[in-house]
Amino acid sequence: AGFLGAQASGARLVASRDTRYQNLAVIASGGQYDVFADGETAFSFPDPYTYEHYVHFIKAQRTDAQKILVIGGNPLGMIPELLRYPVLKRLVYVVPDPGMAGVLQGVAADDWHAIASDPRVAISACDGPRFLMTNRESYDVVISCAPEPATACANRYFTREYFAAASRALTPHGVFVIGWKLPSSRPIRSPATAQRASSMSLSAPRRFSCGCRPRSRSAAPRSHCTVRI
Repeated sequence: AGFLGAQASGARLVASRDTRYQNLAVIASGGQYDVFADGETAFSFPDPYTYEHYVHFIKAQRTDAQKILVIGGNPLGMIPELLRYPVLKRLVYVVPDPGMAGVLQGVAADDWHAIASDPRVAISACDGPRFLMTNRESYDVVISCAPEPATACANRYFTREYFAAASRALTPHGVFVIGWKLPSSRPIRSPATAQRASSMSLSAPRRFSCGCRPRSRSAAPRSHCTVRI
């Protein structure tokens, strides 16, 4: 429904900030918070059910992952779930818009503090593609959460160069996860969606050996697996 629809439903605007990249707004209703970026839904919290399924499917690909890189996405949903794994030693979270951290601190201070104060977590305010291109660490899992590649800015997360940088950042048998929100309307595979999925598949370098989807019966992923959700 978007930002205007949320307001029309009687929800309250609890935060709004213009950053150098976008307008960020938070709508509250019945204990639920919806975060909007330029009027489009970015994520909601609390939403434990969604992120339990999301994170644990990913971890099932590398149960022994000790170092994880997360670029973008919902830190209040994803990071707490990842931190539930005792084997995890280091988690780097890249927030592409520093203003997002300030907004979340304002509306969910305790939840943000719980994440930021964990000694395993390092938070970096940096453009996602730039961080990955200049990265010198290796990770067992790289999770890239980007909006649908409908703009030139968002499309940078789906280029050959970006996928190649993700591959270089992985340890042997590492897993690269590209989070892409498919449209909820039917049919899911509209011509535009199919074209974007095909473009993304062709952009992925050959070093990514396979693709997996939730609830599939495909074989276990091999080295440098690309998981699309």
